[in-house]
Amino acid sequence: MTVQRIRRKKRRLRRKIKYGLFVILTIAFIIAIFLVVIPFIDQMRLSSMGYSRESAKNIVSQKLTKTVLSREYSAAFDTNMIKEIDVKEYLELYYVTVDIDDTDKLLYDRLQDLGYQQMAVLKVFSALTFNEITPLLVFNSAEDLDIYIADVIANRDQEIFVLSNNYTDHYENIKTIDDSSAIDVLINKYRATVSDYVPDLVDMSVQYASSGQQLQTEAYQAFTKMVDAMKSDGLGGIYVYSGYRSYQTQERIYNNYVRSKGQQWADRYSARPGHSEHQLGLAVDVTATKSPSAAFETTPEYLWLQDNAYRYGFIMRYPEDSELITGYGYEPWHYRYLGVELATKVYQSGLTYDEYKILYGE
Repeated sequence: MTVQRIRRKKRRLRRKIKYGLFVILTIAFIIAIFLVVIPFIDQMRLSSMGYSRESAKNIVSQKLTKTVLSREYSAAFDTNMIKEIDVKEYLELYYVTVDIDDTDKLLYDRLQDLGYQQMAVLKVFSALTFNEITPLLVFNSAEDLDIYIADVIANRDQEIFVLSNNYTDHYENIKTIDDSSAIDVLINKYRATVSDYVPDLVDMSVQYASSGQQLQTEAYQAFTKMVDAMKSDGLGGIYVYSGYRSYQTQERIYNNYVRSKGQQWADRYSARPGHSEHQLGLAVDVTATKSPSAAFETTPEYLWLQDNAYRYGFIMRYPEDSELITGYGYEPWHYRYLGVELATKVYQSGLTYDEYKILYGE
């Protein structure tokens, strides 16, 4: 090989190397533009809208820049994105409120499952607290949520939850319960058991109940443990004056109330037949053993139950501040057995069982 040919070969090699380096540098430059320059520009654009540096960075990293730039600035979204939250399919929710957890997301989904429009639900979340929203799980005629929002805001300073409008149609579109034997079954003014349903029952001892009372075995055993614990704490104890009621018994009680006190009173304090928890064999009406004539809510036994009933699987089913939700007036004597685990969850949630069951269990 001649010297001249060797030199030409070297020159071609050097050109190839230079070309290769040029290609590599060009590619690196392009990559740098996409990885550094464009994201930096996007962050600057987001910052100019009012978003903080941290939230702008997270918006870009989640590939939300185009969406966010097409909208008005949101202080709630800014706050959320500072926390490096992965918004995923809940983008719209993060735009209207802060401090969102999995329960909020569940409520957001559940309301839409119930037929509320997404934009209306977003309005509700932007204006109300969690516990002001959950009644919508139970209400079946809250068609205009703007009215509901204004109603709640106008009445939110009241000690007891009250509203100016009615959002319920009781005993309308009633659903027949598929499995009335389940411990966690929800029965109310919209859900009923069949007239011939009779649970497996045991007779209650006169040590814990008036003569002839019955309950499901599990509920009865839990009740006796609860009463024994109450007595161990120095109180006089409680006893059941009404446990299981058949459909026919509830029908007779309800009709007697209608005749003596009128339909409105009867529907406020007595379930229509098929809609009573007593037919499940899981509910008890109780009174203080040593002061049966006293208003139960004035007794130390009542106060003890407020702090301890859930530990034995019971909840007070119809609280004082929840008539609009449960459909029943305050019944400090009525307790429902759910089992310790579920009763504890309901107690800790601060929700009525109607709200809790629809939110978590339907």
